[in-house]
Amino acid sequence: MARDAVAAVERLIEEPEIDALRVGLSGYSQGGWVAPLAASMSDSIAFVVVNYGMIESPAEEARLEMRQLLIDADVTDADLADAEQLIAAAVNLVANEFSSGWEEFDAMKEKYGNSPWMEYLQGTPVGQLVSYPKFLVRLLARSRLPKGLAWDYDSTTLLATSDTPMVWLLAQDDRSAPKEQTIAKLRAMESDGRPIELIIFENADHGMVTFDEVNGERVVTGYAPGYFQTEVDAARRLAR
Repeated sequence: MARDAVAAVERLIEEPEIDALRVGLSGYSQGGWVAPLAASMSDSIAFVVVNYGMIESPAEEARLEMRQLLIDADVTDADLADAEQLIAAAVNLVANEFSSGWEEFDAMKEKYGNSPWMEYLQGTPVGQLVSYPKFLVRLLARSRLPKGLAWDYDSTTLLATSDTPMVWLLAQDDRSAPKEQTIAKLRAMESDGRPIELIIFENADHGMVTFDEVNGERVVTGYAPGYFQTEVDAARRLAR
């Protein structure tokens, strides 16, 4: 995907009306991995704006998202520690495309699969893996599992050495891609002098949407105030 983005930029700057020195990328969600990686591959990408992306790997995102569900449900610390063992085994199984990790997952499923906190993981990959027999998991994986996804890709090293100017726009209360680790890493990189600017939108979820809590569920009410203008301003500032 990063190579596709580079190819698109290279094609774009062939157009005579395009200022080849002012072309950047804006990455959304998964684009938080793709856009910085593409910029590292091409001098034609002058800047990057990341919107509600993260630094940690897709596998870590999956783990953190399911962990957050349990935290939101106020499970005890002891239960959370148990659940994290099952979640980690399930994520490892998926990340290995079900070719390895069964022994560890089966052991965790046997130990924790009937725990009361499992109700909060229904509908998640962990809930499905616990509920379905192994033969059905393998069958469904063939049609549902993303092909070629770099489950272990983490952009920490790339960002820590990148000279590409970047602005990261992040949602404070992002349930789909919890941001605590990403925010801490970006702040450290800012302090180390990397050309990174971090802007956080409070009370915003993934997609930079605002919400109300209704009966324990988030109901989207709109977009974070000022988000779109902030993104435009960031691109204009970086493209100078």
